[in-house]
Amino acid sequence: MKKITQAAAVLAAGGAACAASAHAQEITVKPIAEARARYEHVDQDGIDRQADALTVRVRGGAQVASGGFSATAVAQGTLAAVDDYYDGLDGAPTRPLVADPQNIALYIAQVKYKAKGMTLTAGRQKIALDDERFVGNVAFRDNAQTFDAVRAEISPVKGVNLDLAYAWGVRTIWGIDGHGARQQAVGGDNVLANLAWESPLGKLTGFAYLVDQDEAAMQAFRLSSQTYGVRLAGAHAFG
Repeated sequence: MKKITQAAAVLAAGGAACAASAHAQEITVKPIAEARARYEHVDQDGIDRQADALTVRVRGGAQVASGGFSATAVAQGTLAAVDDYYDGLDGAPTRPLVADPQNIALYIAQVKYKAKGMTLTAGRQKIALDDERFVGNVAFRDNAQTFDAVRAEISPVKGVNLDLAYAWGVRTIWGIDGHGARQQAVGGDNVLANLAWESPLGKLTGFAYLVDQDEAAMQAFRLSSQTYGVRLAGAHAFG
């Protein structure tokens, strides 16, 4: 009887382990869908005609996840329902510029691994740091900016966060028809380093953004730069 009880206990433990393993390998699929309409009116000195841009953007895709791993793909399309404006790419600038050209693009295509205190992301992704003064998504435009990059977000201790990314390509707001100084994508070697500490006074951030772009058409390399800084952002209630 004792042997039978022990065998049953072993089988039960094995079954629990198998169930836990099966649960750990569970695959989830999350659909992604988004649509927005945007209207912009511009009356600019020096240009007789006004600009009216009514654009509609649609995004769709999916995220597949299992354990700490996930893969995400999102496509987007922008259509000009009212196109009485200069989109920066085609035609003469007889109306003011509204930088929302019609476009079809692969917006996000990334793989991610997330564990306690660490997130690793590779592929085409959104990167928006702090208040987006230097590195951002340009979300107010229809064709938002993304990065072909590898990125590590590490939190070694509570309140301290290191965000380090290397980007070899910037997918611009100009989309698939981008050309000349307004390219579809800008290649280069870009290092984005951001270290933040949640201090009693607020979030204290030190950053170094090293931009080395390889495209001569982009203002003859003048967009390449090295930016270093410190930022303190917080709030305190009085009274």
